Amino acid sequence: MLKKHVRRKYRCKCGCIEMPDMPARLVPGGRYSNDFAVEVADDKYNNHLPLERQARKMASEGLDVDNQTLWDQVLALAKARACVGRAAARRHSAVDRGLRRDPVGSAHKGSASKKSWTMWQLSTHHSIYFTVAEDRDAAAGNALLNGFKGIALGDAAIVHKSMARDGDFRLAFCWAHGRRKFIEAESNDPVRAKQFLDMAAELFAIEAQAPPGPDGDELRRKLRNEKSRPVVNRIKEWLIGQRFLPGSAIGTAIKYIAGHWDGLIVFLDEPAVPIDNNRTERGFRGPAIGRNNFYGSHSKQGTKVAAIFYSLIETAKLNRVSPKRYLKVALAAALANARIPLPFELKPEA
Repeated sequence: MLKKHVRRKYRCKCGCIEMPDMPARLVPGGRYSNDFAVEVADDKYNNHLPLERQARKMASEGLDVDNQTLWDQVLALAKARACVGRAAARRHSAVDRGLRRDPVGSAHKGSASKKSWTMWQLSTHHSIYFTVAEDRDAAAGNALLNGFKGIALGDAAIVHKSMARDGDFRLAFCWAHGRRKFIEAESNDPVRAKQFLDMAAELFAIEAQAPPGPDGDELRRKLRNEKSRPVVNRIKEWLIGQRFLPGSAIGTAIKYIAGHWDGLIVFLDEPAVPIDNNRTERGFRGPAIGRNNFYGSHSKQGTKVAAIFYSLIETAKLNRVSPKRYLKVALAAALANARIPLPFELKPEA
């Protein structure tokens, strides 16, 4: 659809000619509208539709455009001030931060490039932040945390433990990861696996009684002191009483829980710390699907742009805000030199 903007000229008595400005454009003098750029970015990073496929779809509808033009639109949107919302989300203060990293990179069918990158994620109860680093070591992770002091919740990856030793934060561990070890052991030792899983189910059922986020902190503190702590003590006694063969699946599961006990019980004294890191795990669904559809990102710039949009889009979804709607609102504010709202500041959809 072609839109025409009619601007009337006015001349005052002194001879000066006045004419209203054109609506602010993402690309000054460009052919495509701001909404077009948002549509392309939403299709790529929310609906995981590669640019080449989008170009073919548009051609079938009568618009002749190539994937380089579409990439130019995405890049312009990424560079717009709308993306300061991502930086603000990163600076958001929180007691707990979910932490995880996943590989992304240029590896794809037919590629001669061997370069790859790692996408790191931080999440709070209402924001998700992605960044890309060339390494997946402790130095890269602590650069992401940027001097964070508090409690970070993660899995028991070696790199997370190294980060905690080098950094100035406390590391809490995820009960869902420990639970999975016993699920894996069910086929070999169903009786003892079920005993642990039943106790773990009690913990998760108690957690479900309090609303998520800061609104539930006081109730969560009370529930954990009165109900969760006795269950955790039963689990500890159960672990002490177990005997198992070295290398067995049940033995591996028991040693995992016992070896990470100090990090697993952090949640008992910290109501803002979730019992599991599933929120962060869910945050990686979008990048994981996109990585499969795009066969990875073929340049460092491509990974950085992906991190920007995944941060904005996944945060919007976390707060029940339409990603497309948020991108439009943020871009309009940026072009008007107004304060750019974060996704959790918008009214969620029903």
